[in-house]
Amino acid sequence: VNEHIYSDIAIAPNGNIVATLSSPFQGVASTNQPGVYFSNDEGGSWNNITPTTLPTDHLRSVVEIAPSNNNSAYILTFTGNFIDQKYDDVRLHKINLSNFSSDDRSSNLTNFGQDFQYFLFTQNNYNLVMAIKPDDEDYVLVGATSLFRSTNGFTTKPNDITKDWIGG
Repeated sequence: VNEHIYSDIAIAPNGNIVATLSSPFQGVASTNQPGVYFSNDEGGSWNNITPTTLPTDHLRSVVEIAPSNNNSAYILTFTGNFIDQKYDDVRLHKINLSNFSSDDRSSNLTNFGQDFQYFLFTQNNYNLVMAIKPDDEDYVLVGATSLFRSTNGFTTKPNDITKDWIGG
């Protein structure tokens, strides 16, 4: 991996591997297309499984495979852009690794208000983390300078700040 490209990798107990590659920095040529890649043969071959709704150009992604379901992965991405010149443009996708279908859950990411502690403020991708509860693939934590949770995999937008904003 080129030192000027962000990447992340997750390996499931069944051998499934999911890796992400960011867009190359300005002036850096990339040998692989940015996106999400899958291997089930210890990295011998890779399939591009990038969701069609993931922007082609993006700054950084993190990936997690659900410990309770090795065919379920989440990708959290900071695009490098901003919404309304204030909020980080962060995307969330859930990918079914058995058929490579994906669900864009970006519109369900939490935003509880104007103060940076109440939305996903990545500090230009410096802070970007995700975790999945070991026994529940729908219990997902996403974080930047604050940490948020969803008990349904962000199928709906969390709306209870006392339960869904963990802190920050």
